Amino acid sequence: MIIVSIAELYSEQFKRGNITYKIISDKDTGIYNAMNKAYQYCSGDYILFLNVGDKFCDSDALKNLWIKVRKNSFADIIYADTIEKYMNLYRYAVGKDICVINQKMPFYHRIVLTARELSKDDKYNENYKICADYDFYLRKYLERKRFVHVGIPLSIYDMNGVSSADDSYAFL
Repeated sequence: MIIVSIAELYSEQFKRGNITYKIISDKDTGIYNAMNKAYQYCSGDYILFLNVGDKFCDSDALKNLWIKVRKNSFADIIYADTIEKYMNLYRYAVGKDICVINQKMPFYHRIVLTARELSKDDKYNENYKICADYDFYLRKYLERKRFVHVGIPLSIYDMNGVSSADDSYAFL
């Protein structure tokens, strides 16, 4: 599922890249409810969620990631780096080693490709307002799913969003 504004922003790139997409407008009870609903419409091998306000680093970001992904096709979960944006300030954020997941989230969900099969019967816990992604990936880690870090930037993360309210102080 692609939020309408994001679909409009990337529609020309999708056409040029022969990427099919569908715009779905549906009521939801929050970000994780919307993401859980989106799974029923997904048909690819991997799923990536990009939030409103976030964007890909450049027009070749997905292509560059796919080149790396093909080399790691055995992975259940592939995560990249991101560029954090707070107001007019930018900072490169490297994905952490997956072993830190026992203490903190080593990456942002908007730079993660998750094998669609992993979410077929196990989705985000909607009881969490802003950390259901951490809960989901921690469970996958404890289930010994294969995580691969691809050291290239994929997205620009808008630090003005809901889940980043406590992180923005780092830019001051």
